[in-house]
Amino acid sequence: MKTICLTLALLLLTVFHSYAAPHGMEASPTSCCFQFATMRVPLNKIVSIKKTDNNCLLPALIVTTVRDRVICYELTEPWVQKAMHQLKSATHPTAVSRSRSQWG
Repeated sequence: MKTICLTLALLLLTVFHSYAAPHGMEASPTSCCFQFATMRVPLNKIVSIKKTDNNCLLPALIVTTVRDRVICYELTEPWVQKAMHQLKSATHPTAVSRSRSQWG
């Protein structure tokens, strides 16, 4: 009887200890693009530009505007590449003044 209880306890302990949560959910991409826009967005309307996750099927750039629109562009779109470099190299004065006027 003691052997059965001990075996059952060890089995339950092993099962609970080896429970594996789905790690794939944590590693899955959150923002992928499947359609791409062709229209340009003025630089003063862009809040951020980021590259999609490497796990996405199609590589792309995601542009977020001051009105919280999220627009996907092909990674090779020249004007988006240029805008991304401009945003990285300097603080965007229009976005800064716009954010201040909203709060004050």
